[in-house]
Amino acid sequence: HGCIQGPFGAQCTCPVGYQLSNDSKTCEDIDECIPPGLCSQHCFNERGSFRCHCQDGYTLEADQRSCKASDSR
Repeated sequence: HGCIQGPFGAQCTCPVGYQLSNDSKTCEDIDECIPPGLCSQHCFNERGSFRCHCQDGYTLEADQRSCKASDSR
């Protein structure tokens, strides 16, 4: 993360996937899986990101969020 000196003191920013914690100095991971709905089935929070996972019998679509029933041929 980085901080710059502003007119009212230091202003800090965090990389994508993180947010400034209550101390306004450190960055903490954003849980993208809260609230639910980002992924169509299962969402797993990761450091600075997330990934979606599908139940057995479904495959993850190209958007990496939606699940589609697998062909049962």
